[in-house]
Amino acid sequence: MLLTATPFQLGHRELIAVLRLFGSTRLEAPIVESFDTGMKALSSALDTAQAASLRLDQAWGRVQPHDLDNRPARWWAGALADAPEHLLTVARQIQEATMRLQAASTQLKPWVIRHSKDRQRVYLSGLATLPDAPADSSQGLPVEGPGVLPFLLAARAQALVSLRGLQDNRKSRALFADGLASSFEAFRSTRSRDDEGTRSPAEQTDDVELSDVKSAACPELDWYLDQIDAALPSGHAAARASHPKVRATVARAIAHWRQGEKVLVFCFYRATGRALREHLSAAIGEEIRRAAEQRFGIRGEHIQDVFDQLGERADSILRRDRPGGERVHAEAVRIAAQAGLDGNDVIAFADVVLRFMRTPSFLVRHVDLNLHVGEDAVANSFSVIDGSGMSLAERLAAFAARVAGLTADQERPALWANLKRFRTGNRHVDAEQDVDGVEQGADGIALVPNVHLANGETDLEQRIRLMSTFNTPFLPEILVASSVMAEGVDLHRECRHVIHHDLDWNPSTLEQRTGRIERLGSKALATGQSIVVCEPYVAGTQDEKQYRVVKDRERWFGVLMGGRVPDDEWSKDRLADRVPLPVELLEELVLDLSVWSPI
Repeated sequence: MLLTATPFQLGHRELIAVLRLFGSTRLEAPIVESFDTGMKALSSALDTAQAASLRLDQAWGRVQPHDLDNRPARWWAGALADAPEHLLTVARQIQEATMRLQAASTQLKPWVIRHSKDRQRVYLSGLATLPDAPADSSQGLPVEGPGVLPFLLAARAQALVSLRGLQDNRKSRALFADGLASSFEAFRSTRSRDDEGTRSPAEQTDDVELSDVKSAACPELDWYLDQIDAALPSGHAAARASHPKVRATVARAIAHWRQGEKVLVFCFYRATGRALREHLSAAIGEEIRRAAEQRFGIRGEHIQDVFDQLGERADSILRRDRPGGERVHAEAVRIAAQAGLDGNDVIAFADVVLRFMRTPSFLVRHVDLNLHVGEDAVANSFSVIDGSGMSLAERLAAFAARVAGLTADQERPALWANLKRFRTGNRHVDAEQDVDGVEQGADGIALVPNVHLANGETDLEQRIRLMSTFNTPFLPEILVASSVMAEGVDLHRECRHVIHHDLDWNPSTLEQRTGRIERLGSKALATGQSIVVCEPYVAGTQDEKQYRVVKDRERWFGVLMGGRVPDDEWSKDRLADRVPLPVELLEELVLDLSVWSPI
């Protein structure tokens, strides 16, 4: 038996190659002969089904929205006397593909089981990702203010790239449009060159080598790119944060952060990741400043002044030798002991809880700062409920139970070391300095520990520490990640919110990312709450095209095993304009690989 969590999107020839591995076991001759015969029959059935599916895919690509006006549900199974010839062809191809796929399912069922669990997911796309927008909004994020001109110019330049690629009969990719759709900072990174004048892809992404149309072949494109560059908002962080998708991602992440929920954000460009960390840090700093002023009267000329005052309050309330600190420590000891921890692990657990309770974000959300001393200030700390309906006490108890299941000689000491090494203070820089190439504002607060970034520039040891601490009730609370965190890692213990800031042309990539928080033992399962998947995209731009293509491919991948997405602008334009495959038809076509019984 071979078990895999990989989405069932292998090409069928790869699938046959995997199944043939079972033939290398020691089997008697008659069994080997039967196995070979079965593999040949299965391979033939899958070849035939794939060919029928491809013909249907091509025929469906010719369907226009007006072709389906006033047609009933499941129109392909009814009378089509008045239908145009291309629609009749589609109906014939549907019948053929359905028959071939059913035959392939029959052949495949004895060999493969695909578990299709009922997923509790909520998808929010485009405008719906904004916290105050209706969840059923079907539009993209609007481009407003200083971003209008750059996006208009990019649309013209992108059309030029697509046309030139078609005329020259070669693949072309408007990399600059991808970058602009991600962030203003990413657009500039796609135009960066090294000292020899060549592009430096390693400085841009962690995924693929990137390329634009060569400037020498298209000087008109360079003119557009220069004009876009000149029109981009620059300078102060607030101007750069006005990018429509950056603004939406920050607003959504902060809305969850206010409720004590963790958020996982995936982006493609390193420049976008650095920008998001900066903008999220600024937003959290402002949230803490506002809460400190409105609830506790703490004010300061700069945000750092507010953080300093919060630190003084923490010392007066939550020091280990103060009544409030003793109360928190004692409650943490009780929770740890009840979970089955003992000895040094109990003390380590309680010390970690107290350490993270002293941070500004925990202070303003869990401690009554109006009470400078005494146990009353922390009396309700452990009963504060997060957005998933769990109190801090319940989260700590669940965490302590997980710690109790770790090995006492290696895993627990490593966890305590990671939590104790985690820097809980702000990373402060002067106004004239920069962080990761980003100019800072006058306050000089660059990064808060609530937000961390993991990309190809983050060493393996640090990534392991981030995975470990993100799966605790403590910091970090928002993790901005690239593809290095998209596969083979578990980030599900304390997080049920994922934002795909940058989409991908391949739906299996998005599925892999979301899978980081959809695991056994996840917070979603523990609380009975849904996983919330946000897919912000900018209306009328490369972003919307990518969204439409990936959603089209997402449906067809259930039919076309090993489906591929073209990588040139012209083909993607055509895919983006396709009529979506009806859900009713998809249900008829998709391979049924539920549990098989030979009886």
